[in-house]
Amino acid sequence: MNEKHRAFVEAFVDNGGNATAAYKAAGYNGDSGNASRMARKLSNQINDAYRAKMTSFSGKVLSRLEQIIMSQDTAPRDVIAAASNWLDRSGLQRGSTVDLTQRVEPKEERPLLKRWTGKNIMFEISEGFWLPAKDGDLEEGQDRTWDQSCPITRKHMATLC
Repeated sequence: MNEKHRAFVEAFVDNGGNATAAYKAAGYNGDSGNASRMARKLSNQINDAYRAKMTSFSGKVLSRLEQIIMSQDTAPRDVIAAASNWLDRSGLQRGSTVDLTQRVEPKEERPLLKRWTGKNIMFEISEGFWLPAKDGDLEEGQDRTWDQSCPITRKHMATLC
């Protein structure tokens, strides 16, 4: 890319994409057809220049998005839109695009355990994942063994005997 090409790309990005004005600003003489051809020829460089310009403003954009999200005066739909935009720009996935089909295989077979929490019985589905008992179901969890490693459960079991 020569100096006139660089000047054309810079002028094209600065003036908002006016190829004819950029062509003239770069020092070329001729018609607008030549300007359009030049824009097509240098499209990769123009795109790179736009990306560089956008990157230079990303801090300001993220700061403004943060102001919109945190403002008490912002309508909820605008907060959601700004948060979505923020997540897109940060590279984080939104909840609606997270793959929920993942499955974690246990390292070893473990029996399903039940634990007394003082208010309710919790059932261990997998290591570290507990669900509360269903209300009113007296048969719930009868087939599960008690988790004797839990002190609260051991204390509860002592009151049953």
